[in-house]
Amino acid sequence: MTFDELDTTPKHIAGRFEVELDLIIENGWERHGQHMPSFKRPINWSGFDRSFMFHLHAWEPLTFLLKGVCTVRSKEKAKLYHRVSRDYALDWVDKFQVPVLGVAPEETLSEDWVGRQGFAWYDMAVGQRIYRLAYLLELECRDPDGDPAVIEKLYQALAYHHDVLRVESFFRAHSNHGLYQALGQLAAAARFASVDAMSREARPFARSRLAQTLDHHFTADQVHKEHSPGYHWMILGSLIGAQQTDLIDDTETKERIAAMETALAWLAKPDFSLAEFGDTDPRRIARGKLTDGANSNLLALRYKLPALQAIFSAGRIGSLPPTGVKAFLQAGYAVARLPRESAGPRFEDTTYLAQKAAFHSRVHKHADHLTFLWFDHGRDILIDPGRYAYAGKTRPETDLYKKGFWYSDPKRIYVESTRAHNCVEIDGCDHQRTEVRPFGTGLVSAVEQAGLALFESAVVHNRTIRQKRRLILRPGHFLLVLDWLNDGAGAEHSYRQYFKFAPEWVIEAEKMGFCARHPGRDLPEEYRESIAPITLKVGTFSAEAEAGAALRGQTDPVMAGWASPAAYAMAPATSIHFVQTAQRRPARFATLFTFGETLAIDSVASRMNASMSAARFVWSDDRGSNTIVLQAAEGGFEARYALN
Repeated sequence: MTFDELDTTPKHIAGRFEVELDLIIENGWERHGQHMPSFKRPINWSGFDRSFMFHLHAWEPLTFLLKGVCTVRSKEKAKLYHRVSRDYALDWVDKFQVPVLGVAPEETLSEDWVGRQGFAWYDMAVGQRIYRLAYLLELECRDPDGDPAVIEKLYQALAYHHDVLRVESFFRAHSNHGLYQALGQLAAAARFASVDAMSREARPFARSRLAQTLDHHFTADQVHKEHSPGYHWMILGSLIGAQQTDLIDDTETKERIAAMETALAWLAKPDFSLAEFGDTDPRRIARGKLTDGANSNLLALRYKLPALQAIFSAGRIGSLPPTGVKAFLQAGYAVARLPRESAGPRFEDTTYLAQKAAFHSRVHKHADHLTFLWFDHGRDILIDPGRYAYAGKTRPETDLYKKGFWYSDPKRIYVESTRAHNCVEIDGCDHQRTEVRPFGTGLVSAVEQAGLALFESAVVHNRTIRQKRRLILRPGHFLLVLDWLNDGAGAEHSYRQYFKFAPEWVIEAEKMGFCARHPGRDLPEEYRESIAPITLKVGTFSAEAEAGAALRGQTDPVMAGWASPAAYAMAPATSIHFVQTAQRRPARFATLFTFGETLAIDSVASRMNASMSAARFVWSDDRGSNTIVLQAAEGGFEARYALN
């Protein structure tokens, strides 16, 4: 009797699984610094932050224990895990289910009841709790010592959960919560479909909703629409788990899952972490050490794509992703993974550039139109700020909420802001996310040409200000960032082109630019070699652009120069910018990043036309004299590059 694997990573394949179970029973459950000290009744269901209370009401603390019931060899331990889980569940049922059994589901979901019961009937909590509830119910039914009164109580709760999930206004089709509502109900219904009429009726209903949410949440090129590779990974993991337990058995959905795997492989950086766009926490997704790790191979084998198997096993199995440039035109993502000149064949030695030019909805959308990140020479260079946390609830009547900030913690506000990203800020304001129609994709093209990666994107800000962005990358050598902005209404604006460095970089201002130095670092033994120190020069070809101050760890007058390396954590991370003020004519930014100790921009030989559709850039660096000539082409642009 198997517990459904609807989590991103199956808990039972961890190397210390049974040890973790013993620690959970002894010490309680902990997540992101919050702690439930004991599983013994009565359970404290409140008094924590919003995220932790949601997990408690979703019964997430039971995930390890319920998986332990069906995987550990010891019958005594399995019974212990069952008993502890049952006590936790019954405490919740007595406090939150029994009081509403005579209440219509629609009334339970009203503001009055929610105010009294908090997260008990939160949409995603119901979706994740129902399949855990169904598993516990089956455990009780199959237990020779099962208590009929407990079985009846759990069955009534299961029936009520099905009724709640049938309330159309409760279904969150617009967010990933709806997908977990559908998956959870499908798993619960499938468990009893052969013996229970209610479950037989709920099964096709949940399956139809699952198809509906997949259509809504993924683009035609099968990238998740919530602007965060972390959420793409989470939902893909749940779908794979559902497929492995035969909840998903149709060919069309299986083909979609395969395409989602392909997309995820492109969103993995050379350090085996996910591109940290949007609400993606920086984290290494490869499990175990590079030199061993049979348990982590089990996680990698959940995926059918050899490239993902290699990424999740740190190269032990599968085959590493191919190099090249990939454009997800419907999703608005562009990715370049290219070999670095004179570098080794390892995945970690590739250069990685990824851009997100997407706005599909407000859900998990930062004010980060056309942002990008850059990994080269074995390290992060330009990064996204991370998620921090969903901390503090913004009141709907406030200006902050109307501007699209749903969480009021200043650190959360900062990581959502435009200045925290590699973006252009207009008039000191964040990119508009409310009272504006999402543009979907702003990606125009992404191609590889003569050893260069060429990205082009475009978007309209505030209904009249058009921005065009071009990124030109030569792996291991340079990145050129071009931004053109023009207000069709002819209004005057100030523009700031921001760049966010990873925390380790030390930045110094220089004439017309910056010098960035990375100290290098010693890596764990299994990585086989360490990262050497390196220097990066930053300069501008635009006579109108002035270099602003490098900001690091600033809190006043506004937060600037920070990144969130993990939930509820912030670290100083230098942000630089170039500024053009009081502009009625089009603003033109042309910023160059080149590795080495020297950079001399030839302003006489370099030129741009008014629209930046054609340009010539000439400079000298440690490698010699460089020339790039750009011109518009059908569906994008072309570049000719020469190094003398």
